[in-house]
Amino acid sequence: MSYFYIASYPKSGNTWVRIFIKYLHLIKDCKGDFRNKNFHIDINNNLNTGEIYSSRSWIDEIIGIDSSDLSSIEISKLRSKIGRKKPIYSEKLNYIKVHDSFKDGNNIKIIDSKGCKGAVYIVRHPYDVACSLSNFFEWNLDDSIKFIIDKNACLTRQKNSLKYQVPQHLGNWSSHVESWLNQKSLPILMVRYEDLHLKKLETFTKISNFLNLSNNSDEIKIAINNSSFKKLKKFEIKNNGFTGSVKVKRQFFNKGEVGVGKRILSDSQKKIINGYCYDTIEKVFQ
Repeated sequence: MSYFYIASYPKSGNTWVRIFIKYLHLIKDCKGDFRNKNFHIDINNNLNTGEIYSSRSWIDEIIGIDSSDLSSIEISKLRSKIGRKKPIYSEKLNYIKVHDSFKDGNNIKIIDSKGCKGAVYIVRHPYDVACSLSNFFEWNLDDSIKFIIDKNACLTRQKNSLKYQVPQHLGNWSSHVESWLNQKSLPILMVRYEDLHLKKLETFTKISNFLNLSNNSDEIKIAINNSSFKKLKKFEIKNNGFTGSVKVKRQFFNKGEVGVGKRILSDSQKKIINGYCYDTIEKVFQ
């Protein structure tokens, strides 16, 4: 079984890209003239592009025991070795969402590369990530900045949050980006979140080509239009939330702005982020 990873640091456009992929598959699979067809999916019930890599139910099924009884180090060692022994999703679309760093804080490889055809890695400027995390988790900006520079940052660390996913080691923003861009196990397409907004057709076409989906600009344009941030936000409001997110009070699809951090963060806050992330920022956004 072959598959692709759709990987990113949190709040960097992962869900947006997967929704684009879903629409593009629908367009390609439709009968007749797709230009006149009104495509719509319920992203709360019918996204199904693939599970998240940290899915506890899949890991438990493969290893045959409750992974909540294992330490984080034991889980990390297992995750890169158990392979894709069986599908962790019911649909035919083989795209696995990943927020984990490629390696954990103990330099243990987390990501399994066996059978994987490559990874789309979406990167967003840490100034904007800090603002988006602050809004999403209702943190103040200083706490959000502390999180993205924390070498031990982790999602679902708390014991009462382990029901559906195992802990996901992120590390700081810079180490997360470098872990994916510097690995040699997988072909990788780096995509900047900013280009998803400012260079839509060019960037989504690169994604489509990398995933061997479509070279047809009309198909890609329709998929882009259907998965626009504006439409996703309206969907979330209409349906009283997006169930693909964790349970928080704020909207999952908020503003999705580019450059908001540059305007909102103070000079001292930017200086803190630059102290940990400057070299990677220069590499990615030069």
